[in-house]
Amino acid sequence: MKINILSAAMAVCVLMVVAGSVNAQTDGKNLFKDYCKACHTIDQGKLVGPELKNVHEKRSEEWLIQWIRNPQAMLDAKDPDALAIWEEYNKVPMTPNPNMTDDDIRGILAYIKEQSSPAPAAAAATPTAAADPGAGAAAPASGSSGWFSMPFNLLLVVILVLLVVIYYLSNSVRRLTDQLADFYHTDRSFFK
Repeated sequence: MKINILSAAMAVCVLMVVAGSVNAQTDGKNLFKDYCKACHTIDQGKLVGPELKNVHEKRSEEWLIQWIRNPQAMLDAKDPDALAIWEEYNKVPMTPNPNMTDDDIRGILAYIKEQSSPAPAAAAATPTAAADPGAGAAAPASGSSGWFSMPFNLLLVVILVLLVVIYYLSNSVRRLTDQLADFYHTDRSFFK
């Protein structure tokens, strides 16, 4: 019975870790930070690559997915928009991202869209937010953290593994003490 409970608890923890890692992979803010921030900004001017504010209004989602995943293929296909960007940025090619899924790229685009549009509730709540356009950018994006964050899941798995080890060690100690008790309580008259 105890082993079944431990197995079920372990399965739940493994599912939480998997759900947390899947959630982290589709989190646009983290992906933007990991893959885009070195070359791009949102509403802070050009960096190495183009400014991405409202990029979703300039290009279609399909085009952006293709461009982010494999810009060289679009240049080779003589896509006019791709060639224009390449020319504008001194023929410096964008780094391809072949391992990104469509959902990863859509997450990044959603994050860019969220950061591009002004937060109407925040602007109405504080009069200084309307005067300072950068004030709303400091607000945290609604990401997926909390119970399904990776550090929490890692800690949960470590605790679960320690509980399993303690359970098996306590069973081993109990068996050894039972064996020792049987040994000392048996008739050892042949030793005399």
